[in-house]
Amino acid sequence: MNAVHHPDHYNTHPFYTGECWDYLENLPTLRSHAFKYIWRYNDKGTPAQDVHKAIAYLNRADRQYATQGAEHGPHHWATYDNLHKQLQNEDKLDTLSRTDKLAAVLLTLIACPDIEPATLVSVAERLAEHIKDEQ
Repeated sequence: MNAVHHPDHYNTHPFYTGECWDYLENLPTLRSHAFKYIWRYNDKGTPAQDVHKAIAYLNRADRQYATQGAEHGPHHWATYDNLHKQLQNEDKLDTLSRTDKLAAVLLTLIACPDIEPATLVSVAERLAEHIKDEQ
């Protein structure tokens, strides 16, 4: 794989198909940063750190939402619909650990235009707790 354009930690996921980049294009800027950290949280050897980076971006998105009433960047239902459809694969979902299931759900929620950033922060914090419990 090309380490710049197709790094392994963005090219594969234990649940979702495609590359991380395919999902980022239709997300608001701060959510897209959080999305990529959750996507790769288990691939670079620092899962708790990556989740906390995602939380930092979601907190910024929450402040932006609170002060401006919206987030910067596009937000299309197509990304959410794609992720949500894949999430319906219960056989594949059952192969994941509890923590990876929560991460997969969080990725789908990040892509949902109707979910406010504060809610995403709460779910991401729960993911961080799961990771801490596993260590």
